Amino acid sequence: MIFKKTIRLLLPLAGWTLVFSVQDVFAAEGGWRPIYDVVMIWVNFGILAFLLIKFLRPPLRDFFETKKDEVAAEIRRIETEKENAVTRVNEARELLADHEKRLERIKARILQEGQRAKEKIIEDAHEQSRIMMEEAKRRIDNRIYQASQELRGELIDAAIDIAAHRLPEEVTEDDNQKFIQNYLEAAV
Repeated sequence: MIFKKTIRLLLPLAGWTLVFSVQDVFAAEGGWRPIYDVVMIWVNFGILAFLLIKFLRPPLRDFFETKKDEVAAEIRRIETEKENAVTRVNEARELLADHEKRLERIKARILQEGQRAKEKIIEDAHEQSRIMMEEAKRRIDNRIYQASQELRGELIDAAIDIAAHRLPEEVTEDDNQKFIQNYLEAAV
């Protein structure tokens, strides 16, 4: 069928081409030989076209059918890959969104733990400063007590020194006897 259509198209085209190309030949002198050459060129072309159509049509048709099937299969494969890629991209986006949510939760938990740690550190610092203040107060009280004891000891020593200097002048023999008598009474 294609062959018939091709022949129907090629014959008028060959005829018109022959008519227009032969005009130059008719104008030339030399007889029938140039016309014969042009006609033979067209006959050879027609035979070549016929043979090409007759013998190359099935392999060309098969070749193009095969190529069409290969291209269709390649398109289906690429579309499948595209769908898989789109699915993977969507999964990756969902995974990324999940990771972002998880990261936000982790970040919030870390901030809470940091706040708790900060509060604990502040509480520990307050406790430590309270302990240090109590310790400092004890040291101060102890130092004051030691200073008062030293002062008392120095006052007693000073009083004893004063008494040791003044007492022999002011104590009489009667006073000594009274001290001995009081001592003995307290001992019994």
